[in-house]
Amino acid sequence: MMRKRGQAAYEVSILIVIIALLLLVYIILLPPAEREALLQEGDGTPVTTGAEPSAAKVLLSESPGKVYSYTTNKQTINIEPVRVFSRTEAESSSLVKSLTVSRNLLKNNFKEVLFDIRDLDKLDSAKLLFLIRESNGPLSITLNDNLVYDGELDSSQLPIELPKGYLKQSGNVLRLETASTGWRIFSSNYYLLQDLTFVKSLNVQNSRAARSFLLDTEEQKMRSARLLYFLNCNDNKNGQLTISLNNRQVFRDLVFCQYQDEREVPLSKDLFSLSGSNTLTFEIDSGDFSIDQIKLSAELARSTYPTYNFEVDSGLWDRINDGDSKITLKLGLGEGRKKAKFLVQGESFSIDTSGSAYEKDITSLVENGANSIKIVPENNFEITSLKVYGQ
Repeated sequence: MMRKRGQAAYEVSILIVIIALLLLVYIILLPPAEREALLQEGDGTPVTTGAEPSAAKVLLSESPGKVYSYTTNKQTINIEPVRVFSRTEAESSSLVKSLTVSRNLLKNNFKEVLFDIRDLDKLDSAKLLFLIRESNGPLSITLNDNLVYDGELDSSQLPIELPKGYLKQSGNVLRLETASTGWRIFSSNYYLLQDLTFVKSLNVQNSRAARSFLLDTEEQKMRSARLLYFLNCNDNKNGQLTISLNNRQVFRDLVFCQYQDEREVPLSKDLFSLSGSNTLTFEIDSGDFSIDQIKLSAELARSTYPTYNFEVDSGLWDRINDGDSKITLKLGLGEGRKKAKFLVQGESFSIDTSGSAYEKDITSLVENGANSIKIVPENNFEITSLKVYGQ
């Protein structure tokens, strides 16, 4: 029995040695960059697996590509897409499934229907629609004591227009009644109605959208600038588009859905704020448009390093203060060490790593509103992905 146990322990030891040798050979055969990342070489900063943080909003997503230790005098800023629209949408709500109004010599059986309108400020028009199952004689309809119809009614006259000026936010009263039979004392007037429906047309709009960005725009450094974008129609209605930079109009014209090419607007250097914080505004008077691939291309008198912009609105800013914001990088493989300085709102941190990924918390550097990240490389290397998250 003792001999069998010793034999088993010896066999397990041999198996462990074989597995260890196989792992060692595997690590030796790995490419240098992957081997260093596996062994967590570099500056000690934890690397990421490429998975996005849960419940996080992507504030910036760029693919810088190759970055160089020397500068360029051209700067391109990618701006978040916008959608601007002003359109009319129809909504309907059921008031009464069925009702009967009648009148004879002895009794006036009228009906009153009560209803509210939650979005009166957006109301464009309103109508009353129903089915007439049976009828005899004239019918009168009043809205909040204002007559909207009087006479013999048939389906060809439906729907009944309800003037906007007669409506109110709450406590609207529709009164339906038939006329007196007069000298016909043994007859009656009546209407059997079904599916009384209030139909409203609403003006739904987000006709104005603004985007902020940062640009090093001291007057002596700016040579020229232009705005590039694609405009896509979400319906077939043309509209007039106005573009402003820092509240000064740079473009205003009727836009047509048939024109799908990239559009370009030249920008004078005196339009830019010397403080560096700028705001682009897009406004439409009608139609539904998506403005995508918005880029601001600037040529500077002096060279500069690549800079990227992102915006933090007030709601997200409050959450970031309670949570965190981080930058993640995916770096080129097999390039040795990557060294660079990153400036976020003028505050800097450095990276020095041989790994393929990098991550850093930048919560204390992010500000409410427009933010910028400048990359100042110390050597040439590739950044395949640069992302900033906020949560």
